[in-house]
Amino acid sequence: MKSGPDKHRLLIENLPDAFAYHQIVTDEEGAPHDYIFLEINNAFEKMTGLERDEVIGKRVTTVLPEIEKSDFDWIGTFGQLALSGKPARFETNSEPLGRWYDVSAYSDEHGYFTAVFRDVTESKKTEQALQESEANYRDLVENINEVVYILDENANITYVSPIVEVISGYTPSELAKMRFTDFVYPDDLEGRMEQFFKIMSGVNEASEYRFITKDGRIVWVRTAAHPVVRGGRVVGVQGVLTDITERKQAEEKLKKKEEYLRGILESQRDLVVRINLENRFTYVNDAYCKTFGKTREELVGKSFTPLVHEEDIENTLQAMEKLYVLPYRVYMEQRAMTVHGWRWIAWEDSGILNDEGELVEIQGVGRDITTRKQAEEALRYHYEFEKMVSEIASYFINLPADQVDEGIKYALKECGEFFQVERSYLFLISPDGQSLSMTHEWHKKEVEPQINRLQGVPIGKRPWWYAQVIEKGYVYIHDVNDMPEEAEAERNEFLKQNITSLLSIPMIANGKVIGSLGLDAIKNKKAWAEKHITLLKILTKLITNALERHWSDEKIRSLSLYDQLTGLYNRHMLEEEMQRLNTGRQLPISIIIADLNGLKLINDTYGHGVGDEMLICAADVLKNSCRKEDIIARWGGDEFVILLPQTRENAAQIIKKRIKDRCRDAYVNDMPVSIALGLSVKENMDKDLLMILKEAEDDMYNQKLVESQSAKSAVLKTLLKALEEKSFETEEHARNMQEMASKIAEKIKLPGSEINRLGLLITLHDIGKIKIAEDILTKTESLTPGEWELMKKHPETGYRIALAAEEFAHVAGDILAHHEHWDGSGYPQGLKGEKIPLLARIVAIADTYEVMSRGRSYKKALTPEEIKAEFKKCAGTQFDPELVEIFLAIMDDGIEK
Repeated sequence: MKSGPDKHRLLIENLPDAFAYHQIVTDEEGAPHDYIFLEINNAFEKMTGLERDEVIGKRVTTVLPEIEKSDFDWIGTFGQLALSGKPARFETNSEPLGRWYDVSAYSDEHGYFTAVFRDVTESKKTEQALQESEANYRDLVENINEVVYILDENANITYVSPIVEVISGYTPSELAKMRFTDFVYPDDLEGRMEQFFKIMSGVNEASEYRFITKDGRIVWVRTAAHPVVRGGRVVGVQGVLTDITERKQAEEKLKKKEEYLRGILESQRDLVVRINLENRFTYVNDAYCKTFGKTREELVGKSFTPLVHEEDIENTLQAMEKLYVLPYRVYMEQRAMTVHGWRWIAWEDSGILNDEGELVEIQGVGRDITTRKQAEEALRYHYEFEKMVSEIASYFINLPADQVDEGIKYALKECGEFFQVERSYLFLISPDGQSLSMTHEWHKKEVEPQINRLQGVPIGKRPWWYAQVIEKGYVYIHDVNDMPEEAEAERNEFLKQNITSLLSIPMIANGKVIGSLGLDAIKNKKAWAEKHITLLKILTKLITNALERHWSDEKIRSLSLYDQLTGLYNRHMLEEEMQRLNTGRQLPISIIIADLNGLKLINDTYGHGVGDEMLICAADVLKNSCRKEDIIARWGGDEFVILLPQTRENAAQIIKKRIKDRCRDAYVNDMPVSIALGLSVKENMDKDLLMILKEAEDDMYNQKLVESQSAKSAVLKTLLKALEEKSFETEEHARNMQEMASKIAEKIKLPGSEINRLGLLITLHDIGKIKIAEDILTKTESLTPGEWELMKKHPETGYRIALAAEEFAHVAGDILAHHEHWDGSGYPQGLKGEKIPLLARIVAIADTYEVMSRGRSYKKALTPEEIKAEFKKCAGTQFDPELVEIFLAIMDDGIEK
């Protein structure tokens, strides 16, 4: 092995940078006008193309005669340095060689100087290309009408083109202070965030969404975006709104890439070492000494391995074995203990051979790549998290709705293992917002589960936790022992569970906190950074969405099985149950069919709201009358079916009687609940269950025929009583009308059937007033135009009520016409003369007579003579003149008597 000067010469010979040693030549006045080459290394020969024999001992003006015409004063610069002894570093272009150089020069002896050249020509070309590219892209973006934007990995806006102000009202400088989520329409935010993270995972995607402009307008835009990848990792998203602006995207991309490369170059410090075959240093440069905080004397002769991380020593030594064979080069990465702690160093090692071609030394050039390694680790971490989220999302998508619990358990396990904690779990807040319950839990085998113990925990016992959720949007506890005094309740609970660190992320649905995702560290304290919280919020939202979908599916399932008004099974569900129970071991199967009497009459009289109350009341009667195992369903609008498996007829009859008994005490708006019931029993498998249902329905209709009249009469009495209570339509009024109407009927020899119809008409003629407010019916002063219009609608209302009941339908037309006038001036149809039904004409006279003769609280009774005069006056206009003549004759008979 060589030593002394030869050793240093070998070191210089094998340096990667060009080296040249010169002597300055001065004129008679001592001014430099040339310099002579005294020594150059191999790198100088390769860089310039000049061989040693062509250079050594010769003047530069001889070797490179064009140098005197160069724009840069090589001779003057080096001459001043050699004569003054001041070192210099500069970058310049060598026109004779057509190359750019980074030059370091110094003088260790008056009149002599050393120059080290690094060829930076390719770097210069790249820089020039970047500048030209930037200019080209800038021109492109400034002359198109579409908005270009770029987001970083945290969704911050790093660039937006000026045209954005036309669309959004925001200037680019205003938007530069915002995240894109700040102006996305709230309903679209979730989709935009999902799209953002999808793009960050490497997917190109376009979408439409809304954003809110500066003046509050909501604008729809179309965006096409794709991930920005630099250095092998995704660092953001770039895209266009409405128009695609490729130049601006490229400009921003080049700018960021330039900054990224500049940062690497500025932080890079090359380390140069030589070691012998015993792995001991024979040379280290100043950069190495500074990096490791040691002097050259402390390092030379010592082994390098104590500075290397113990986990990397074996790999390093194995890699160095490759230096013994062609091409005598190897690249390796290792961790080393520097003055800044453990740092990653990348080494490019070369073998130094003697004249016999034997390896005698190893030269290494090292660079600190810790920043890159950290970035790679962060990228790997994000990639692994995104992979986990993607797998969980895929799992949920393909998971049947009824297996959502399995999906959540899977997600908690993946989350717990990824973040290296001992337990992960979900808490859900009760519907009344008063308590918390742990609904799902994953834990390591050695950890005691808590799910059974933490049920129905009052929120009041965790006030600090809940306040943190509302204020910060998460709860992070690095050390349970350091929790504040106001968190004493929570601290005691956490210590009871042996928790050392905790992170809790709220689950939010429709803007409301519905629960939380939690992670517990038990063995060792765990530090969570903001990025971890951000990642966990994504996972929490994914689980929340899965739960919401599950709840939505459950609601849809409920809608498909249950009647929403009564809460009973619906027809579809009953049919499924009939198929399921139609087996021999369920015999005998009894079926009761129930029909609510008078529902149409109630709907038309009081409205569907009261009709719904009647249905709900009927359903309650059925539920309270049946057994738990009985199946009750709403079969149709007013029909119910009760399925009684393994029930004989005598037991079913008991249930029927129970229903009837309960109906006697059931009322809605003072109207009795009346239900017609039918029963049939399936004794063997010969008969189809639908046939049994039909038999029960027939039985119900037979019962309905028997009970219908009494049920309708009960409803009618209720209606008439209600009308009497709110108006002057009393039983006495009806009796007085009946008396006069009967006399008119006798005079015109009306058939008996028509006389009966006339009696029913008098009873029901003003039934339509049931829907008019009491204050209008009893008003003593004149009605307003609006009130009068309401009053005039009562014949139509009465007509609809009568049609709703089969027993009353035959007088519906007479009810509709009882306020029509002989001359056509009446209402509601404006009928004239004999087009007005006869019974309606009789009722009009009897009704008017009763009011005149009895009077009202707001109007005194008239004398018989006054009544006769009034009818004579209105004959042929309001009343049928022939009927008036008969009426007047009846009055005369009455007066004479």
